[in-house]
Amino acid sequence: MSTTSLKLLASDAYSCINLPSELNSSHKYLLVANNLAKELTEKYRDVHLKLNPKTQDIRPFLWNNFTAIKRYTYVVSLTDLSESSIHSIPEYKKWQHLAVVEADLNDLDIIQHIQFLKAKVRPNRLSIIQQDLQQNKHHLKTLSIKNDLGELLAQMIFNHSKPTAEQLFYTDELSFKRNRGGVFAQYAFMLFFKNKGYTQFDFCGANFKSIALYKSRFPGNLQVFYELWHHQNKLKNLARKFLFHQI
Repeated sequence: MSTTSLKLLASDAYSCINLPSELNSSHKYLLVANNLAKELTEKYRDVHLKLNPKTQDIRPFLWNNFTAIKRYTYVVSLTDLSESSIHSIPEYKKWQHLAVVEADLNDLDIIQHIQFLKAKVRPNRLSIIQQDLQQNKHHLKTLSIKNDLGELLAQMIFNHSKPTAEQLFYTDELSFKRNRGGVFAQYAFMLFFKNKGYTQFDFCGANFKSIALYKSRFPGNLQVFYELWHHQNKLKNLARKFLFHQI
């Protein structure tokens, strides 16, 4: 039995695995995906994946006894985003004097995001996130909203090596949030990426009610993606299926 694990890094919104496009050939996709799923179960003791929304056929993973949960996210088409309509939004007009600043991820940024996540994430998972962010800083950048004094009001972390602008983590200052500054921040982020040549902005999650209601106000398309687990220990695998209420 293998002793290694394949885990999703905090620096990636979705797992980097080589799946073919199922649009080319459904038959080929099923064969290749089944072989890949089988290979993962044999090679790794413990597997945790998040599949890109483009991968909707997860049958090969189910055939190989993976536990699967359906997740949701909102993805904004930046090519369809109208700058003029955004500039007319009250929250945008109110805060448009603020600076949007791109920078490399640093240690202070990581600490701030970990503090923000403390109330939402289990301590053991929080430690893994912090370690992953630290080890993969060279792939990560921040996009920040700052006032005239250079004070941080909101910030997102994204992986600059990805073709899609993926909001991996987000934090904002409480008074800014209470004054609906987050609405400005999200639209400002979208316009920044649009002007950089990106075509999509992924909110990276919309499962919890409060988050889903908030993100649904933006011009994004609801998309489904799948989170998958497999453990070579049959009892642990069975426990996950029970605890996660597999689809």
